[in-house]
This record gives sequence, C-alpha cells and structure tokens, in this order.
Amino acid sequence: MGITIHYQGRLRSEQELELVLDLVRETARSLGWALKDVNSTHGTLERVRDAAEQNYRGPIRGVVVQPHADSEPFQVLFGDDLWMQDYCKTQFSSIETHIAIIKLLQRVAPHFDPLVVEDEGEFWETQDRTRLRDLWNGFDATLGRLVEENPDARIKIRLPSGRILDALS
Repeated sequence: MGITIHYQGRLRSEQELELVLDLVRETARSLGWALKDVNSTHGTLERVRDAAEQNYRGPIRGVVVQPHADSEPFQVLFGDDLWMQDYCKTQFSSIETHIAIIKLLQRVAPHFDPLVVEDEGEFWETQDRTRLRDLWNGFDATLGRLVEENPDARIKIRLPSGRILDALS
C-alpha cells in the first residue's frame, strides 16, 4: 500500500565490504542519521530468493541506519556469503529521506554484482521527483480514505523490530 525501497545484491568481493560500509557510515554521518555498526559472530538474516525463504545463519557484519524518526531502519547487513537483502519503508518520513536512501544505494551499487533495487516510489528508475511526489500523495490519500471508512483504524504502528505497519483496522 505504501512506499518501500527493496534492495538486494552480492558484493563483488570481500574487499568491497568495508568500502560499502564506509560509504554508508560517511553518508549517515553527513546527513545526521543515527547509525549502529553490527559485527556478530552468529545471527540470522531473513531472506527470500526466488519466492523461497532461505534465511542466512552465521556471522553478520554491517551497519543499521535510522534515516528518519518515521522511517524504518535502513539495514546494510551481510553474511559470509556477501549477500544483502532488505527493505526500508519511507512513506511516513519525507520525500527527501526517500531520495537520500536511493542516492546512497546508487553510490554503493558499483560494488555489487549486481545491486537490484525495487523502488515503489519509482525514483530509482526515473529520478523524477514529480512522479515520486504523486505516488506519495496517492498513498496519503489512500490512507486518509481508509481512516475515514474505519474510524477505529490505527496507522503507522511501529513494531519492536523497527518495522512499521501501514494500518490496522
């Protein structure tokens, strides 16, 4: 229903890992985003490839960034297989936050073989702010109608994981 950025890819090599993480850290710091380094000897990364769950279990390295108080965390987390797959809802934050995440993904893309991005705001593909704004406004209108039709509906429900549910009615 809302606007989410889905991203996945495998790094070209082990050497690319610190380069990508440094780019993410540098961007987060320059934009004033909170960030947390992750270096765990054992963890789980939820993954879906080819419509089948194939969760990774093992060492995890990466960075988790909070670009906006009303966005989901932007996670750049890798297992030993150098694979990253995640998503970040931005619809409750700002168009500027959405664009900044896309620009960051564009900066790190050359280090992947390949980086695949599915942007529900279509900015990744088009670089068109007007189209993004139209989709954003369409989401807001849809959410407004939902709340109007269901006065008891709750919107923007943050889960303990940091993920956000659009609405519950």
